[in-house]
Amino acid sequence: MYSKVTLRLYGRERLRLCIRRARQSILFLALFLISIWGYCNYRADNFTFGWTDPVRVMLLVVVDPNTDLAGEARRGFLQRFLSSPLASSGNVAGVERWFQEEYERHTSASGRPIEFIVRGPIQAPAAPPPAPSAGASFLERWRGTQAFLDYFEELGRREKLVLEAYDVAVFVYFFDESETARYAGQHSVASRRNRRGVVFSPLGPNHIDRSCALLAHELCHTLGATDKYRGHESIFPDGFAEPDLRPPYPQERAEIMALAIPVAPGQERRIEELEDCVVGRKTAEEIGWRRSQR
Repeated sequence: MYSKVTLRLYGRERLRLCIRRARQSILFLALFLISIWGYCNYRADNFTFGWTDPVRVMLLVVVDPNTDLAGEARRGFLQRFLSSPLASSGNVAGVERWFQEEYERHTSASGRPIEFIVRGPIQAPAAPPPAPSAGASFLERWRGTQAFLDYFEELGRREKLVLEAYDVAVFVYFFDESETARYAGQHSVASRRNRRGVVFSPLGPNHIDRSCALLAHELCHTLGATDKYRGHESIFPDGFAEPDLRPPYPQERAEIMALAIPVAPGQERRIEELEDCVVGRKTAEEIGWRRSQR
């Protein structure tokens, strides 16, 4: 017969063993979940479309709540951007055409690589959250970024859009030219991981053409392309439309992921329309239009 002391010690040892095993199980489960999360993010960060079918892009056009849409001129700008019957450098049809021309140039295959499904314009109920400041902590940046993304996801839900039903979702946010200073800190952004993009642009005759170039730039980000500039300069050779040109300056067009035309060492010209841009070799590799040469 075991004494009461022995049984008590045995019970305590069994309890310690159970607690130890429970802790190990919880740790193993946490590591397993983190591994799954990391693997999913890795797949998302390295996903490339096969281009056997057009990539379906939901394009939601949003107008700042302080921008009056009653004016005939503003309605005309939006009409031109969204649904002009002729493709041009200043409308969505022109962006589709530009992607098709660049796709055919790189792949020698015919077909439309991008299909826009356009919704809007809708008036935003409130301005988007401001971008986190440069000196913000990691937690503040994370919260600010999440609030920013949630804002646009909510706009989609308000319009009863199932954004997950599309390959990519891009929001184009127009604001009045008088609000340009207020939106100076709101930069256009996009992510390959969740295939979401946001383009900010003033609404006016001097901005619509450039907004199409920004749309193409951010859309390329969601397809896997990386920026080809550092600071205010295009990176050679990947950020040059014609890196084999000798001498390399002046370039005649811009690489879409650089958005500037190098005309001399340290000197670049801002692009004003999508027709100023091309998809360079490196970008074509990143989005799956060419095989890597490296």
